[in-house]
Amino acid sequence: ESNGLEPNRPPTKSTPKERLADARAAAKAHPSDARLLHDWAKAAMKSGDLKDARRAADAWMLHDASPEPKLFLASVLEQSGKHGEAKAIVEEVLEIWPDSVDARKLHAKLGAPIPAPDTSARRSEVAKR
Repeated sequence: ESNGLEPNRPPTKSTPKERLADARAAAKAHPSDARLLHDWAKAAMKSGDLKDARRAADAWMLHDASPEPKLFLASVLEQSGKHGEAKAIVEEVLEIWPDSVDARKLHAKLGAPIPAPDTSARRSEVAKR
């Protein structure tokens, strides 16, 4: 039995807007289910509804402490032209998860590449010797 939101399900003939409506309804029926909130956010993004994607990402972040919903929100903000807000969120993620490859990639995409943690400081100390 499938709820239509499983990632390995073959594509159906429904439109992105129909899939968004289904995902939104499922998330609203189970507002603390991080997986359904994730599915709603992704469906909103695929349908091009950035406002709804932001609402979904905000809800998803409340129920998932991983960096994924925060980085998703940063992507939504970046696509909405809010580069400063997106960069601030990515930098917050990097403070908590400095080794997050996805956060580093998004940070670089936003035009703000950063060195690996402590690498530059160590190099300058070695160079002085």
